[in-house]
Amino acid sequence: MNLEDVILKIAKGNLSSPEFGQRTDALIANLYALGGQIRVMLDAIAADPRNFQVPSE
Repeated sequence: MNLEDVILKIAKGNLSSPEFGQRTDALIANLYALGGQIRVMLDAIAADPRNFQVPSE
């Protein structure tokens, strides 16, 4: 299952039929944007783990 399949399943599961128009398009766009941001963060971490440091308490 690819990212698009997952996003469409989330969109269909969270919106009822009358709402499945513009709100679905906005939801899908937001999920793709979030996925892109996560990909950038993971690429940065993979390139140099010092980019992601958890503060020690």
